[in-house]
Amino acid sequence: MDNAATAKMKPEVLRAMEPYLTRQYYNPSANYEPARKCRDAVENARESVARVIGAKPEEIFFTSGGTEADNWAIFSCVGRRRGTLVTSAIEHHAVLHAARRDKMVPVELVGVDCHGVIDLERLKELLLGEVCLVSIMAANNEIGTVEPLKEISRLTGAAKVPFHSDAVQAFGQIPLSVKETGVDMLSGAAHKLGGPKGVGFLYVREEMELLGMIKGGEQERGKRAGTENVAGIVGFGKACEMAMYKMEEKIKHETMLRDYMIHEIEKRISGVHLNGSRKCRLPNNIHFTFDKVRGDALLALLEEQGILASAGSACNSSNTEPSHVLTEIGLDEEAVRNSLRFTIQPDMKIRQIDYVVDAIVQSVHYLRSITP
Repeated sequence: MDNAATAKMKPEVLRAMEPYLTRQYYNPSANYEPARKCRDAVENARESVARVIGAKPEEIFFTSGGTEADNWAIFSCVGRRRGTLVTSAIEHHAVLHAARRDKMVPVELVGVDCHGVIDLERLKELLLGEVCLVSIMAANNEIGTVEPLKEISRLTGAAKVPFHSDAVQAFGQIPLSVKETGVDMLSGAAHKLGGPKGVGFLYVREEMELLGMIKGGEQERGKRAGTENVAGIVGFGKACEMAMYKMEEKIKHETMLRDYMIHEIEKRISGVHLNGSRKCRLPNNIHFTFDKVRGDALLALLEEQGILASAGSACNSSNTEPSHVLTEIGLDEEAVRNSLRFTIQPDMKIRQIDYVVDAIVQSVHYLRSITP
């Protein structure tokens, strides 16, 4: 129940990768036939990634993951444009920490409402000034709220300001077209949709200039040096092909499981609060606050029953500070510590959700019974 942290690799993805981990191990930059086959495999994967978001293959740059892609987009714009960097107060730390790296660049954080939806009026106000980049995530990694990218891009387009979106949680999970949303740059990662860890991408609209961040060879059209992770890229391409296959059915199934679980929890437990938007929400995300129940204690009891959930972003699990996302939507410190995230996977069955719900109900009642 923690598939937002990472999803299990699909068997078909592993099979697609296997030859490039063993027999076809060649460097795609070499100038002989086996290496050219590896280069072709990389380009075929680039086409598969581009197809998911309706982009051109030449607009896709492979990276080591979503974090590098976020950093690259931010540093590229900060390095060539003047003005304030505008982002939201609930971004992943891959964006927030990168935005604050250069102390000479002013940063403005746009607030959100109690459901995690960006304050468009405040964004509009900020765009009246000089802005070098707007970076707003497609969907929040903790509470699952999907942001209004089309409305944001209309504002940034009118102000002639580049718009980047961290789509790591949304890519391959919901329909996401760069033409319809109007984003100029977009980040994604393979391991969130059943691909391997250690590979991601940055989409950059072809009219935009992208500054190279890693110097050396001429890989990725001279923008990112280093021998390509061929097996990882091939696996990413396969995961993208599978994500596109019957996406509507997958979304329908996950949404049914999600809504069923939310309904059962709210029906059977008093003092429980759903965090994030009910309507504009990722199909696999469920995030609750349980009154008078510490999240870490509930996590431990659930793990004893074979259920793995999360108290927040896995990238920040060692941090003892309260979640900035939950704080920003108005939860006090106690409510933050009483909150858990559950994220389902597409092949789950209703009986598994029933098992999880029963375990949560019993565990919450037990913890409340022993709490003074």
